[in-house]
Amino acid sequence: MPGLRDLLSRFRAAGAPGAPGAAGTPVDRRAGVAVELEPVFAALAETDAECERLRLGSAADGQRCIEEAGKRAAVMVAQAQGAVQAERAAAMSRTRRRAETDLAVIEQRSRVAAEEIVRFAEQQLPGLVDEVVARVRRDVEALGHDHGAGARSAP
Repeated sequence: MPGLRDLLSRFRAAGAPGAPGAAGTPVDRRAGVAVELEPVFAALAETDAECERLRLGSAADGQRCIEEAGKRAAVMVAQAQGAVQAERAAAMSRTRRRAETDLAVIEQRSRVAAEEIVRFAEQQLPGLVDEVVARVRRDVEALGHDHGAGARSAP
């Protein structure tokens, strides 16, 4: 490592304007900087290596976290799909029960309506039978009169 005198000599002016002074040579600042910073960089090498190890370890930890999150997400999706299927089955069951109840109500109403129709028909049937019999008798009598009239006019 350069001494204090070497560091300060870098700042000595060489060939400054004005009265002639002590002769000096231009300083190679690049060479001095490299020599001066070499021990600092050597001391930082271990820290730089530690940073690289930490970066690689963090990248591996991050990848593990991503993989674990993916696995947890897959489990959650599977559970959600199971819940969806269970809810669909429950909804179908509720709908089927509601439809069966509605069907039973419709069947009951249909039976009541059919019974009313049968009662109405039973009430109307004797009158209708009497009316049909009366019409048939009138038609038969009318045929008999027409047939009898036709027999008298024949020679």
